Amino acid sequence: MSIATKHSVATTQGNRSFCQPIETLESRQMLSATVPHIPAFLPQFQSNADQSNANVHAGNGHHSNKGHGTSGNGSLITTAVLNTKLVSTIFHPIPVFLEPKVNSDVTQWHNFSSNPLFAAGGPSANDVAQGQVGDCWFLATLAETALRDPTTIKNAIHQRADGTYDVVFHTSPTTTVNEHVDGLLPETVYGSLEYAKLGQGGCTWVAIMEKAFTYFRNRSIAADYATISSGWGREAMSDLGASPTEQLPTTANASQLFSTVVWGLIFNSGMEFGTNGTSGPLVNGHEYSVVSARVQGGVNQIEVRNPWGYNPGYVHGSSNYDATNDGYMWVNASAVFGELDEFVTAGV
Repeated sequence: MSIATKHSVATTQGNRSFCQPIETLESRQMLSATVPHIPAFLPQFQSNADQSNANVHAGNGHHSNKGHGTSGNGSLITTAVLNTKLVSTIFHPIPVFLEPKVNSDVTQWHNFSSNPLFAAGGPSANDVAQGQVGDCWFLATLAETALRDPTTIKNAIHQRADGTYDVVFHTSPTTTVNEHVDGLLPETVYGSLEYAKLGQGGCTWVAIMEKAFTYFRNRSIAADYATISSGWGREAMSDLGASPTEQLPTTANASQLFSTVVWGLIFNSGMEFGTNGTSGPLVNGHEYSVVSARVQGGVNQIEVRNPWGYNPGYVHGSSNYDATNDGYMWVNASAVFGELDEFVTAGV
């Protein structure tokens, strides 16, 4: 199971200090706080989370088999919380959203509903950059889908005139659930997003879909970013409406792995690698989207993308080392075959 998470540690590059996320296989309980309930279309809201209400959340819910077109995340309430005088002046109920629980690093929420949903070129794998929760398996699927079939992403998320969003997930290829969320995203005290980052041109589709997923994945409990940590790429592919196939049981060696990737590219299939704890060129316990394949100097090589948006100590197409490669990396099929505990494909 891919459980990759990221933590920020102070490192130094030359004379410049910066924060670089690193991988960990350890599961940890995450402190979470219930945040204020705010409509997305009210003026921008920023506030410190009430740490006195912080509690450890370790629950794990299950999917709810909703019918086609089912709407709502179970968190929408109306102006019943307002005083009688105010309600009497309102002709239509104002939706107020219960925000997902967050970890203790979050101190404020910022409304990004005025940012573009997509960059000018539409959704791109390069928009995907993971934050401080282990949902690599979900974000790698978003990147792979944006690469192979960006129309699926465009059809899965829409912004309403009031600035809120509808995000559609699947409980089966023909059954969907619509999650209605606002544009508030959690930030640290430094004003940086704690979870999925903004994409190219400041686009928000990745961060908004990740937020909506906190409601969808565990619909029997309160939305919580902690509950989307750890999973399989095949689950995320199904949630976006695909019918994934696990290829490892019928893949005997690295040559077959490479061949299956090549055929997947020919048919424009979505493909992902999930790694185990075996030492190799890829991060342990992590999910990668599969991008391309080539034969270089007689060696079968596969190009993958890390949903972090970079690969520690690797430069795309080079033997030099830094973190400026947008997550793309060429690996030998023979080197990664033993690392995999998931190789999933899906037609798009």
